[in-house]
Amino acid sequence: MKDIKQALKHAKTLNHQSLFPTPEVEAAYLNRDDQRFKAEQTWCYFIEDAEPSRVYIAFNDDDAFQALVQAIKTSDFKDKTLQFQATEDAPGTIQYLDGLYKQAGMKRYSYNIGMKTTQLYHPNVEPTDVLLYDQQQPAALFQLAQALLDEDSFGMTYTQFQSFLTNSDHHVYVIKKQNQFVGFVLGQVYGDGRHVFIRGLGVKPDMQGRGYGKQLMVKLFSEMAKLGVKQSMLWVDQANHKAVQLYESLGYEAYGDAEAIYLLKLSD
Repeated sequence: MKDIKQALKHAKTLNHQSLFPTPEVEAAYLNRDDQRFKAEQTWCYFIEDAEPSRVYIAFNDDDAFQALVQAIKTSDFKDKTLQFQATEDAPGTIQYLDGLYKQAGMKRYSYNIGMKTTQLYHPNVEPTDVLLYDQQQPAALFQLAQALLDEDSFGMTYTQFQSFLTNSDHHVYVIKKQNQFVGFVLGQVYGDGRHVFIRGLGVKPDMQGRGYGKQLMVKLFSEMAKLGVKQSMLWVDQANHKAVQLYESLGYEAYGDAEAIYLLKLSD
């Protein structure tokens, strides 16, 4: 298949899918100039020509997966690091894909868990240092987000980030000291307007330990509650114990969804 939209439509009919996580990511890929994809009857892959290159796949069975990986390994993606993902869409999905990925020579990079909370009221925390982002210095905020968030959770170009900042469903709060950003939270209202997804939370290392992260979250919560939001959801690396503890202190609990990221290094 030479048409990207036809290939993607076909991929969504296959048995096992690890495709674009959101409609926005899918749309962004379709608009890229560096699309690399291949679609056969039993498997498909879609690759971003970046470093690391994200790979989105769909396949029918073990044999189809092996054929997919072999096609990638024999392509011209030499000296590239490819990033695959596995999501727990159904019980046992990650365990199944984990075996396939490791058999193909991939190494697990991270294991993210989904957490959610309905506790949006925290009267014991005063977010006195937090400001609503005023659309000033977007490049500086982008640089800070790039520095503090891993590529998988952030994953935006500067143009995409600018679009994110101006979207009315997105809510950004910051902490500034001496006119410099030291922390931020990126919230995204979705669905029926009753949920907010935490796209990113970050505080500069030399400013951590002062409660800024909790202040940012509490400020976002209080403002979202005014808009009728009832629940918040996020992804966090299970190995990031400090972040997990912060979110648990705000009422977040793991609810069963998980996502594992794997890396495959190609070489001549």
